Amino acid sequence: MGGSHPRTVSLPDSAGGRLLAGLGRALRKRCPYCGGSAIFKGWFALKDRCPSCGTLYAYEDGYFLGAYAINLIVTELATVALVIWLIAGTDLDVLPMQLIGIGLAV
Repeated sequence: MGGSHPRTVSLPDSAGGRLLAGLGRALRKRCPYCGGSAIFKGWFALKDRCPSCGTLYAYEDGYFLGAYAINLIVTELATVALVIWLIAGTDLDVLPMQLIGIGLAV
């Protein structure tokens, strides 16, 4: 947890309870450990530490790897689906379909 342990951890003992507590706190933009508020500097900028419990918020190696992979997969699947629809559902020539497909893939 980035070198600092929260002073007050108020999480349920069960895994399901921790999941529900974490999701509820995330939706209300609160600290995942103590439930304290005011952990954001702006709309998308997180403070370095929780003002309530002092937990250090630090990105770990590979933090963005999952988001990158999901973005790539969804984009390519959408492109393939659109190209298949262009082939099956329209009467466009091959060149316009290729240009559309290449433009979307890029």
